[in-house]
Amino acid sequence: MRHAILAAFLSLTVIVAARRVEAVCGDGLVDSGEDCDPGPDVAGDCCTDTCTALPCPASDECHAPGTCDPGTAVCSNPEKADGAACNAIAGVCHAGRCATPMSIRAAVVIPQRSATQLGGIVVLGKFVTTPPDALRASQGLAVRIQDGLNLDRIVTWTPEDCLRGVKARWPGVLCLTDARKAQLPGHPDHYGVKLRLHMFDSMPGPFEPPLTATIMQDGGIDRVGTISACTSSATGLMLCRQR
Repeated sequence: MRHAILAAFLSLTVIVAARRVEAVCGDGLVDSGEDCDPGPDVAGDCCTDTCTALPCPASDECHAPGTCDPGTAVCSNPEKADGAACNAIAGVCHAGRCATPMSIRAAVVIPQRSATQLGGIVVLGKFVTTPPDALRASQGLAVRIQDGLNLDRIVTWTPEDCLRGVKARWPGVLCLTDARKAQLPGHPDHYGVKLRLHMFDSMPGPFEPPLTATIMQDGGIDRVGTISACTSSATGLMLCRQR
């Protein structure tokens, strides 16, 4: 009896050893050299048909590589910590987007004076790009204007509102609606910034420096500029000029 049990045990050991030597992708066992093996290949199990883990590369410079969820086959998209470096032009990650510098040489904020005399904002400046970074607006464009007090306005343009290159009649991007225009002309070493944003209600002022303008484009890139040299007039208008 003892010999029969020993023989059976040795036989089972040989079978298991043989299975380990003859690793087969798709048998449901994670063998040496395999990252995963859930069994027969099924789409959405986060495991390739060669039993390697489905890769989840970083979506851009301000996100880290993710992991695949076997329940949904969707990759996570974790943000890098705020302050992480991005872009060749001294960019810094913030909330998963790369903030790159923009210089503002002048800005005007006009308060709403009546139901017919609405508020407006004008910003002039420039920013530099270095390949592979580029100005894009295939998904539209957005601009955010904030001051040091309560002003916080966001203007968006759809892809249909934006023209580029030949269609804009000069290199760069032009996005416009009836009362709001973002003109970003291309030059050999930089892009110009001309923002003319009008027809704002509920914008009575007062306004306080600093004034910050953020241009949000495709690819998780923001162009961010701040100007602090501002003065306010008796009528509530705030004028900013680079010194």
